[in-house]
This record gives sequence, C-alpha cells and structure tokens, in this order.
Amino acid sequence: MFCRGLITVSTKIHDLKTHWLRAVIHLNLG
Repeated sequence: MFCRGLITVSTKIHDLKTHWLRAVIHLNLG
C-alpha cells in the first residue's frame, strides 16, 4: 500500500518535471 502510494507520487512528480521542462523549453525557443 505504502509502496504503491510512493510510486504514484513519484510518477506525478516526474510528470510535473516533464511538463515544466517542456514549458521552459517552449518559452526559450519561442
């Protein structure tokens, strides 16, 4: 249960990092 929650949190953080990096790159290129 705890491990599953940890994986979910890690996945969400990874998605946020990816989205943030994509936004930064888009702003830099634009």
